[in-house]
Amino acid sequence: PGVYGGIVLGWEAPGSLYGQIAGTPGNPITIQADPTAPAGSVIIQTRNNKTPDGIDLEDGSNWLIIKGFTVNNASGLITRAGIKVSNSADVSLLNNLCINNGTWGIFTNSTTDLLVQGNTATHSLAQDGIFIDYNNTRPVVRGNSVSDNAHDGIHLDGDGGIVTGALVESNIVYDN
Repeated sequence: PGVYGGIVLGWEAPGSLYGQIAGTPGNPITIQADPTAPAGSVIIQTRNNKTPDGIDLEDGSNWLIIKGFTVNNASGLITRAGIKVSNSADVSLLNNLCINNGTWGIFTNSTTDLLVQGNTATHSLAQDGIFIDYNNTRPVVRGNSVSDNAHDGIHLDGDGGIVTGALVESNIVYDN
């Protein structure tokens, strides 16, 4: 438990401090809040060192699981997304809480086989709770609670490239 700064992966070359990491098919890498800590007690409260996001998975961050974090923009420094995934494949965002983030709770673009499940995305200040942007293939958005965001709860957007094969099911969406 504790309060931490944001993280970014894939910003630099593999092996460097902000470098790309990736699992393999059948062997994903899990980045997880302490499972023995009380729920909601592992908190990312400021942006990462490279982008205005709390957790940012950049190009090639494949076969990763991000699980159990609270990304709370109490500092006002997370001006874009609580969690962002870009140009990556086989990423799972599981049971995270994204609250009060600058633009979106969760933002993705150009992903393949993304799973967004069991998250809460609430009180995004400028736009949407969960924003599945262009060039996403087979995203699954399931079992999330999305409320009280400035614009849409869940937004699939094909501007600049289409979203194909999406499955959106069993979400609770209200007061957006």
